[in-house]
Amino acid sequence: MDFSWTEKQDALYEEAVAFGRSELSPKVLAEKSSMRAIWAQLAEIGATGLNIPSEYGGEGLSALDTARVLEGLGYGAGTTGHLFGLCAHLFGAAAPLMAFGDEAQKKRWLPGLAGGSLIGALAVTEPGAGSSPAEMSTQARPEGDSYLINGEKCYITNAPYADLFVVSASTDPQRGAGGLSSFVIESGTEGLEVTEPSPKMGLYPAEMSQLHLADCRVHKESRLSEEGRGSACFGEAMLWERALILAPRIGALRHHLDACVEFARDRRQGGRRIGHYQGVSHRIAKMAVKIEAAQSLLYRAAWSLDHRKDAGKYATMAKYFIGEVAVEAHLDVIQVFGGRGYLQETGVEGELRDAVGGLIHSGTAEMQLNIIAGHLGL
Repeated sequence: MDFSWTEKQDALYEEAVAFGRSELSPKVLAEKSSMRAIWAQLAEIGATGLNIPSEYGGEGLSALDTARVLEGLGYGAGTTGHLFGLCAHLFGAAAPLMAFGDEAQKKRWLPGLAGGSLIGALAVTEPGAGSSPAEMSTQARPEGDSYLINGEKCYITNAPYADLFVVSASTDPQRGAGGLSSFVIESGTEGLEVTEPSPKMGLYPAEMSQLHLADCRVHKESRLSEEGRGSACFGEAMLWERALILAPRIGALRHHLDACVEFARDRRQGGRRIGHYQGVSHRIAKMAVKIEAAQSLLYRAAWSLDHRKDAGKYATMAKYFIGEVAVEAHLDVIQVFGGRGYLQETGVEGELRDAVGGLIHSGTAEMQLNIIAGHLGL
């Protein structure tokens, strides 16, 4: 097996690290007025179109190269909230449009998504159904050349400032998940209401809101693929999200691992550097092993997605394992830094709050284990 990177891949990674360090660090982000301002800078380096084909204005990167760039951005920044919003755009909105949109739809929306003039969001989760396709109650009723969509969506990342939403709604409630269809709905469409952002535990500056759809009229030309393909569209988004949405977190973990090593070399207690105490050095060493394993699983999932070989299994494994490792490792970081790690001013405790989100979004850790068990034949 060849684990080396090409010169081009290394260059992309180093550029991402440099950009993350100079433009996306917590101190720099605190001076930016809005997510739109951050988005404009991400667009300048092509980050808003990493996985979008070049014929539609994107970078045309493979899933593996996309993961590597996102990891580099996370490593340089040391934080991932803004990159969480970027991933929701790339994987929740652009990926299903790339896979299921017709040529007219791709030409209409992908260039804007790739160039950053449009921000995308995936609207699937519902208050009473979670993200279970079989239990969604949002309905799309045909009327002439349009559909009237009624229902509610919740926990929608990017919703407060999104320009378009990929929305799941049932066109045949009797068929359950088989009656689900997907629609692209532009912000400002009559009947679509976006609520105020919901305060949350972490992952700022990305924000989330609820959507209320009341006789929201959407032309049939905005339906992705045929009726009844909504579960497949949602599955494509989840495949990309589960494989790659925690790639920035791997970078942030490596950033904070380096910070722990530096701190343990410099901080003295009892006349010795704290890194000389096995209680500290072993904690950091085990952290390094877990991060290395999580990074390898990220690359395995990305490669599988590129080659469509067991992609669902490895994407789910990556989502579960990286999410678990992130929480454990960030707890370790706080332990190494001690009292300093507990202070908000250091930024260490905030990364733990962000990491907890990885156990929930794109399917909870328990859901991932159920899926993995299914792949094992259980």
